[in-house]
Amino acid sequence: HAHARSGNIEAAERGMEMMHKNGIAANVVSYSALIHACVKIGDVERAEKWFSQMRQAGIQANAVSYSALLDVCAKAGDWTRAERWLGAMQEDNVAPNVVCFNNVIDA
Repeated sequence: HAHARSGNIEAAERGMEMMHKNGIAANVVSYSALIHACVKIGDVERAEKWFSQMRQAGIQANAVSYSALLDVCAKAGDWTRAERWLGAMQEDNVAPNVVCFNNVIDA
C-alpha cells in the first residue's frame, strides 16, 4: 500500500499482479488502495477500471472504495460522474458518509 499512498500507480499495480500470481486474493482494502493511487494522479478512468475489476472479482464495495471514486471525480471537476457514482453507491446499499458527500460537493 506504500506505492499507492505515494501515487506510484505502476508499482501498486505490479504489487496487485504479484498477489494474483502468488495465489493471494485481493480484498476491498487492496482495491481501494489502488483506487486511491489513481486519485493521487487524477486518473478517473483508471480508478473506474480498478473498481470494475473489484466488482467482477465478486468483492463488495464499501464506503471507502466509493469515497475514493468520488474523490477522483472531484479532483477532475467531474460533478456529473461524482453524482452518478453516489447514486450507484446508494443503489448498492452502501451508506454514504460525510466524506462521500464532501467529495461530491467538491466536484
